[in-house]
Amino acid sequence: MGSIDCTHWTRAKCPKALAGQYKDRNGKISIVIVTVCDEDLYIWHLFVGCPGAYNDTNVLAASPLMLDVNDGTWPPGIYMYTQNGRSRRLLFYAADQGYPDTLSLLSPTQIPSFLGDWCTTACRRQCARMRSACTR
Repeated sequence: MGSIDCTHWTRAKCPKALAGQYKDRNGKISIVIVTVCDEDLYIWHLFVGCPGAYNDTNVLAASPLMLDVNDGTWPPGIYMYTQNGRSRRLLFYAADQGYPDTLSLLSPTQIPSFLGDWCTTACRRQCARMRSACTR
């Protein structure tokens, strides 16, 4: 369907009575914007107004788009597409890490820690070999 992302937008003027709930984790007064766009950067959904104290999970829980997805009213089941040779009906949104694991949000897979540690160790060994070869 497209990519979904939340971002904090700093507010220049905020009523003092609301300033506490609009402070983000950095202490700045901000609001959270949820955007869904496709590969052509066409914006399909824009949700503005959640306080900056909300994290991505809380903002998605309040988003009208995700409320419709959870109710089953969106996306319509008439769309069929093929991915990796399999026909699918459930559309999804590409999201970065930190979003809840749901069927409609597709997050990138993480490299297992043992593989990352192995790669780091192999790179260190190779750098040490090259360093010793250059200092001879």
